[in-house]
Amino acid sequence: MKATRLPAAVRGLHAPVARLTWQAATLLAVGLSSAFLLVIAGFTVAMTLIWPG
Repeated sequence: MKATRLPAAVRGLHAPVARLTWQAATLLAVGLSSAFLLVIAGFTVAMTLIWPG
């Protein structure tokens, strides 16, 4: 009985953790890509202002 009960308990324990980890990884990836795009945009604007040509 323990062998059949343990996977269910482990699955029930790890499912929310895996979901939170996936959400955290997704939010981190979106945040990093957004920050990277903001840096690129700011760099482009700065270069345009410094070298207007």
